Amino acid sequence: MMSSGLKMGAAAFLDGSTLYFKEEGADAVYAVDVMTPSLLWKRSIDSENSVVPLGNGRLLTVGQDIGVIDAKAAQRPLVWSTPLPALVGRVTPLVSENRVLAFAPRGIYEIDLADGDTVRIFRGADRESIGGALRRAPGRLICVSNLAITAYPTSDGARQQAAKR
Repeated sequence: MMSSGLKMGAAAFLDGSTLYFKEEGADAVYAVDVMTPSLLWKRSIDSENSVVPLGNGRLLTVGQDIGVIDAKAAQRPLVWSTPLPALVGRVTPLVSENRVLAFAPRGIYEIDLADGDTVRIFRGADRESIGGALRRAPGRLICVSNLAITAYPTSDGARQQAAKR
């Protein structure tokens, strides 16, 4: 079996007095109480994954799959996990209140944060890339891949224009 070459970066962020971190290439995510300081817990995670804060005691795992960990539950279970097409680069997802967008080799995947269902896959102009990063700009979704930078119009652009009037 060939290695995907995927290597997600390290992560570190605060949620209240809890510091969550995952080192690049490490096989665990940690929660540390910064007030005492003491280790609250350690949980195994794929060494190629990283984590992103979701709030409300949830962590988004990002790598060859996208998933949610319930960090407040005693065993810190993986609530759901949705696989992505074979990745060979980094994925930088865009997270909203209810959805996560991930730019993977076969398109932009819109995933429901409640249950991990793929809501839709947008196959845009950058079809030959290995995936990449997503960013928002007023009225645009910006995709940065190994081949191109592509901007797609979003419905919030019309709302922003109307608000300026």
